[in-house]
Amino acid sequence: MNITLANLTKRFGTVTAVDGVSLEIGNGECFFLLGPSGCGKTTLLRMIAGFCAPDDGRILFNGQPVNDLPPHRRNTGMVFQNYALWPHLTVFDNVAFGLTVPGRSYPAPERRERVERMLATMHMQDLAQRKPNRLSGGQQQRVALARALVIDPACLLLDEPLSNLDAKLRLEMRVEIRRLVKSMGITTIYVTHDQKEALSMADRCAVLRQGRVEQIGSPRDLYERPANRFVADFIGGANLVPGKVRVVTAGFATVVTAFGEWTARNLRDAFLPDMAVALAIRPEALRLRAPPGAGLNCFAGRLTETIYLGEATESWIRMPDGFILKALESGPAAAAPGVEIPFHVNPDDVVMLAAE
Repeated sequence: MNITLANLTKRFGTVTAVDGVSLEIGNGECFFLLGPSGCGKTTLLRMIAGFCAPDDGRILFNGQPVNDLPPHRRNTGMVFQNYALWPHLTVFDNVAFGLTVPGRSYPAPERRERVERMLATMHMQDLAQRKPNRLSGGQQQRVALARALVIDPACLLLDEPLSNLDAKLRLEMRVEIRRLVKSMGITTIYVTHDQKEALSMADRCAVLRQGRVEQIGSPRDLYERPANRFVADFIGGANLVPGKVRVVTAGFATVVTAFGEWTARNLRDAFLPDMAVALAIRPEALRLRAPPGAGLNCFAGRLTETIYLGEATESWIRMPDGFILKALESGPAAAAPGVEIPFHVNPDDVVMLAAE
């Protein structure tokens, strides 16, 4: 199913939750709505599902407007954040529920075959007669997903479905959900505020802020070429160094900052000398203990703190003017806190953004 949102707007009193959003989502695409709490992503999902009506704009499925269609006629399946399982029904009956509603009622033999096949896909066939209160969080999540998929929806809608799971199970379910929707060829719209979920699962993402779309692109585009300071900071937490353009030549720019000149080759927009800019530098782009003569973007700062993360170490470096840079590197800490440490950043890893 192809989904088009055309200038979609939703207001709650004086608050505009969704403000003129336009999107094109392709058939079979795994599309993420990503942003902080209160940015409008769940409201947008609920309008697509038909649970609330837009004040302005249109929603089209395969080119046909669906604004006036009720939820049960939109051929979508939805997985809610709290799973919304019926506590008095067994796993089997919860999954079968969507096959018994008016307009989508199947004969008992076909209903049983569909449910059993879906439970087997979710590795839940041995738990078919259990009630939801006897299931773990991960098992409940699988039941909710099975209930949404058993009706063969053309579009699957997921509202932060992994937020109640522990870290290890979230990692496992990311892989499982993407494998399922891709193998079934279902157009999927997934709401989350978790950047790692989006980066690891999505074909494309829309980053929202205050009801508006800030940027649409692949996970790599968003991470390596953010459109503005908000996207750079929200996706991966970039260091944002203020500066002023000194010179722009073919392919790179020189930017003056409080602690020296930087060279940037990743220019997001057109820039002119004396323009105020922000340099977005990912923590992993800082190469600590840079050897003498490492080239451009060589600086030194005082290591103030290190945090051991298991697979990596996070280091905080205070520059001479007091600005703090965050570095991330595999292995042990580069040095002990209090030591002055040199570092180098490749000009290709410096993204130049317009100041806001």
